[in-house]
Amino acid sequence: MFSESSERLAASPRNAKALTVSKIGGRRQADCQLRASFPRQSGSMATWSNQHSLRVSRPPVRRAEKIDMSESNVETKKTGGASRGFTLIELMIAVAVVAILAMIAIPTYTAQMVKGRRSSAEAVLLDIAQRQQQYLLDSRSYAYSVAALNTTTPVNVSAYYTIDFLPNPPPVAGPPIFTARATPIAGTAQANDAVLTIDQTGAKTPVGMW
Repeated sequence: MFSESSERLAASPRNAKALTVSKIGGRRQADCQLRASFPRQSGSMATWSNQHSLRVSRPPVRRAEKIDMSESNVETKKTGGASRGFTLIELMIAVAVVAILAMIAIPTYTAQMVKGRRSSAEAVLLDIAQRQQQYLLDSRSYAYSVAALNTTTPVNVSAYYTIDFLPNPPPVAGPPIFTARATPIAGTAQANDAVLTIDQTGAKTPVGMW
């Protein structure tokens, strides 16, 4: 079983601390060691083998571990635990944040829409005032209807405001005067808005809304 070099060393009369076995069973074993304590006096090989034991140590065989590369296992290692969804507390916090933002944003949006529709009505009244000046040059009086000025009220204004003229009926004597008025229609988004007016002198009311 042993190589020739091992047998010659075993026959030597002196002690040997360790003996490296180069071949066992005809195969190369790089890490196998033969450790034996040889007798001080020379004797037969049979007597030595009966009195001494032979130990051969081999390194432990390390088997390759199976690596789980599934998507769920990778995500679990990334997050440090099992993958999970939102908890009830996290969901309630998110709902509360959305509600607070809605309470701030919705009134602001509504106020901006009211302001925008009011601006459209004011633009219509300014256009009527300019047309009244041209009508005065042609007829020596003011018109008291939108149709007499050859214009129409835009749909985005007529849906929220009623455009009319004061005084009504028109004055019979005296210098020509007029007041164009935009009155919010009840039941619409502009119902709580102020009544807008402009007269022949260009005076506008309410003052803070123009």
